[in-house]
Amino acid sequence: MRAVTAANEGERRLGWGQLAIFSLPVLLVQAIEIPWRVYLPAFLTGTLGFPLAAIGTLLAAVRLFDTGLDLFVGWASDRWPTRFGRRKPWMAAGVPLILLGATQIFLARGGLSLPMLVVWSLLLHAGYTMVVTPHGGWGLEMGRTPAARLRVIAAKTWFGALAMPLVVLLPTILERLVAADRTLQLRTMGLTLLVIAPAIILLVLLTISEPATRQATPQPRPHLLRGLASVVRQPEFARIAILYTLAGLSEATSSGAFIFFVEGPLGLRGWASTLLLIQAGIAVTALPLWTMLGDRIGKSRALIAALAVQATATALMLVVPKGATGFSLALLAIRYACWGADFLFLRAMVADMAGRSIDRGQNQSATYYAAFNVTLRLSMSIGAGLVLWIPALLGAKIGDGALFDGAIRLTFILPCCLSAICSVALLGWRAFGAAGRFSPRTLARA
Repeated sequence: MRAVTAANEGERRLGWGQLAIFSLPVLLVQAIEIPWRVYLPAFLTGTLGFPLAAIGTLLAAVRLFDTGLDLFVGWASDRWPTRFGRRKPWMAAGVPLILLGATQIFLARGGLSLPMLVVWSLLLHAGYTMVVTPHGGWGLEMGRTPAARLRVIAAKTWFGALAMPLVVLLPTILERLVAADRTLQLRTMGLTLLVIAPAIILLVLLTISEPATRQATPQPRPHLLRGLASVVRQPEFARIAILYTLAGLSEATSSGAFIFFVEGPLGLRGWASTLLLIQAGIAVTALPLWTMLGDRIGKSRALIAALAVQATATALMLVVPKGATGFSLALLAIRYACWGADFLFLRAMVADMAGRSIDRGQNQSATYYAAFNVTLRLSMSIGAGLVLWIPALLGAKIGDGALFDGAIRLTFILPCCLSAICSVALLGWRAFGAAGRFSPRTLARA
């Protein structure tokens, strides 16, 4: 007897309103990631006075901690269903940890010691992973076809872009109206996080139902390592994992260096939050266009286009002189018109892999999500550290002028360009190998 798939049931339940509610946790993601990646490196080193190398190591170490926890949480939420679902209990349990860690870090004043900063950072990211990884696995289960999965991933990515201006709106207003310093801006984002985290997760848990597990016959519960091995053995895993690694390195370095880059090489002190708001607005507008392009010409071809545009605009920043505000803003606008396109298409590729697993009666969606998140977090740990390690190795200090500015300019630009070149080469090479010669048709199938 032909069973109705749980993914199709979930897709019919989720109209645009419910899809919007389901995507709301990405607002919580951005409320953590933007302060952590963009504001905290400058706040902890420039305002609280921690050494550059120490904070670089902390940012890298926390991401490494995330990688191991990601795998465990993904596997556990796949393995143990409860009367409340497989994903929901983890998400609910993660919120108190987020609130406690965020209170101690984002609302920190002077007197915060480095050991306690480490403790609160690990606590914050434990809660963060307990929310993000189960929700990511849940999202991979919500579509039966590639087009349906792209719809869900596109909605989450678009809400992620929309969350950026919402997160930086209040800091921007304070920056423009009262010349708020970095401490006040970070405290504002911390208070916003404390309000929205419980509200968002409660709304999702009460409104959206998890799809029922779809299995023709009962399947044994996977062992952690065996379940991970079954994901890694998939033919597409290595290629997508490498692409994730390159994307994570680019995102982490550009985010961590952003404030330093804007206030140093670009000479736009007091404009970082404003530029983030403008760029976020551009990304919100552009992402639906990337989604339509991917649906029309294929995910790989659209990804190549996004990476090529982003790398070209970023490379030109190497020659932008200090004070060339108009040229700098134009290049930043082009760069951020491509924001999120890489993760949009890569997550859609992962969703297709997870969908084929579900078709085989093996629902390991959170394990799939976590396995690729490991590669992403590892690369982001390296990228986050590089932002502060490179100036420290060169002997530069904040405010040192040309030496520090030069190190930050290279850190902001080179990883993005090199990652894009390697990614395009990998995507193009696979298309070439698929047919023995390069053609748009084989590239669309890549």
